[in-house]
Amino acid sequence: MGSAGLVQQIYDSFMAGLFIAAPPMIAAVIIGVLLAIILAAMQIQDQTLPQLVKIIVILGVLMIGGVPMSAPLFDYSRTLFASFHTMTR
Repeated sequence: MGSAGLVQQIYDSFMAGLFIAAPPMIAAVIIGVLLAIILAAMQIQDQTLPQLVKIIVILGVLMIGGVPMSAPLFDYSRTLFASFHTMTR
């Protein structure tokens, strides 16, 4: 396997990880900003409430969309294992 193939494999693995990590992180950022605005308006200085809500939102996103989000990782894994014998030559 040449350096171009290695770079492509690294890029594919990065994109598969990004498809899994991006939706929960985007949801956590949106909820975090909204909660920060609400808590600042109410002058509440509790740090545990936003963390708890973000954890619940992340778990909800992973439970609702876990299977569709993990499909690129499964496809990448199948492709990687199927072409492993040609990559190691």
